[in-house]
Amino acid sequence: SPFDCWQFTDITPATIYDDLSAVAVEPSDTDHVWVAFGNCIQESTDAGITWSDFGGSCVDDHEEVDVLVYDDLIAGSSSGAFAYVEGPNTAPTAIVAPYVGSVVAGAEVSFDASDSTDAEGDELSFSWSQVGGPSVQLSSDSSALVSFTAPNEVSESTLTFEVIVSDGALSDSDTVTVVVGANSAPEIAISAPTSVAAGASVALDASATHAVQRNGLISELYRTQCRRSGYFKLCIDGYRWRVEC
Repeated sequence: SPFDCWQFTDITPATIYDDLSAVAVEPSDTDHVWVAFGNCIQESTDAGITWSDFGGSCVDDHEEVDVLVYDDLIAGSSSGAFAYVEGPNTAPTAIVAPYVGSVVAGAEVSFDASDSTDAEGDELSFSWSQVGGPSVQLSSDSSALVSFTAPNEVSESTLTFEVIVSDGALSDSDTVTVVVGANSAPEIAISAPTSVAAGASVALDASATHAVQRNGLISELYRTQCRRSGYFKLCIDGYRWRVEC
């Protein structure tokens, strides 16, 4: 048979324009051969002397051919070839769970885009960015799961973030928002007797003081501070005020 030994440089079509990706030979007639390159399949019935386009390939909208095998049943005739082609790539679907409710200043907030999907099962990459609200520092800009600390603002603010999910060729995006409540000054409550005798020890109690946003009191409230006023020295130690004469 002329094809006991293949020499591709001798038998491939002169019009080949891409790397040869596959070849198929009819078992009962080795003069009958098909070759694939790029999106084109060409057929020869005379041991590679002449070639013709096969099966409606070699046109602009034909897929790239990955595998080419001989199969007289699939081809639907007494002899033929069947091509396996790579299906079209589709963009992934970016999914970030919405953040329910609002948070207070200083709270740790997390967003998760790991439920994003890709129909072809391609490995996905993530790119996060902040697109609205007071600027914060994300724990990462390239992980599926990111977090940040809610900013301390005097008025309520809305922070918006976008994640772009890519399969290396196509991408999709999704956004998520979170509302951060306004931070308010703590409400100070001091209890004390209305009158005392001269020389008596007087206790002023500020333990009922609380932070409106439950963020904890400012650090100064936890430090012992004293100031003099005439014959008296007023001190704060923790939550408790005391008067020293």
